Amino acid sequence: MIERLFSLGYSKTFAERYYELWGERALRIAEAMEKPLPRCFRVNTLRIEVPRLTKMLNKKGFQFRRVPWAREGFCLTKEPFSITSTPEYLGGLLYIQEASSMYPPVALEPKPGDVVADMAAAPGGKTSYLAQLMKNRGIIYAFDVDEERLREMRLNLSRLGVINSVLLHRSSLHMGELGIEFDKILLDAPCTGSGTTHKNPERKSSRTMEDIRFCQRLQM
Repeated sequence: MIERLFSLGYSKTFAERYYELWGERALRIAEAMEKPLPRCFRVNTLRIEVPRLTKMLNKKGFQFRRVPWAREGFCLTKEPFSITSTPEYLGGLLYIQEASSMYPPVALEPKPGDVVADMAAAPGGKTSYLAQLMKNRGIIYAFDVDEERLREMRLNLSRLGVINSVLLHRSSLHMGELGIEFDKILLDAPCTGSGTTHKNPERKSSRTMEDIRFCQRLQM
């Protein structure tokens, strides 16, 4: 069992930890994480209605299935060429986003006019979806400590036509100092990303127990 985890590229520390946590299921879980996820996207209804964009993409040969929990979300089943090279993508009519990442904004149920905090916002996928669900009304305070990712976020929000967000280069741990009463708060807490080995295989060997402890302290 542990030898098979080694062969998948896991460090001794994590192979043993996974076996301790999951027993015989560890190998099935690790193998499942090897499989690439489908490429998914979200229709940006701040710029275009869902039926119109899906029709435009169908005419170009793209096929997709709906994301069950996101009315605007789709996962590609046929991509004749990169969807990120299309005028629709470049014009901000859609945003590439994993299906799982679409769930938190939907679950939060923000309403137009709400005052919302996104506590770890960059590079802006969830923030832009919140703005979309709020119809660009109300205000989103988007916090992040990573200046480079905030620069990327500004570009993303501009391309998507988001105008109700204030980006703050500071830790959301201090957001109480602003004296703002929030209607909704979204926290997708920083983590080790150890479940994303399908796209970041180096994390199978580069992550350490100290990384886990650091994220644990940060999350708490």
